[in-house]
Amino acid sequence: MIAASRSEMNDNLSKPFAPDTKCCTFNPRIPNYMTGVILSDTDPALEEGMRRIRARIGSGEGIFPNGVYPTRRYRAREASITKL
Repeated sequence: MIAASRSEMNDNLSKPFAPDTKCCTFNPRIPNYMTGVILSDTDPALEEGMRRIRARIGSGEGIFPNGVYPTRRYRAREASITKL
């Protein structure tokens, strides 16, 4: 899952993580139906994910009818990193 270089990351979509970042820098695009599944699940292991989604919904950033998306700030940072 970790690309050997940033150029490989752009060429190989199966390796979405840059070698110089951590996976926690990834901000997924979550379709609306998956957001609903996560929020309606009763598994305690999902509490942290549920808390984060609720916080994002509360902030209104990256929230659209079709899902939860990265914020403008994240997208701008991602675009500037991929240009390196």
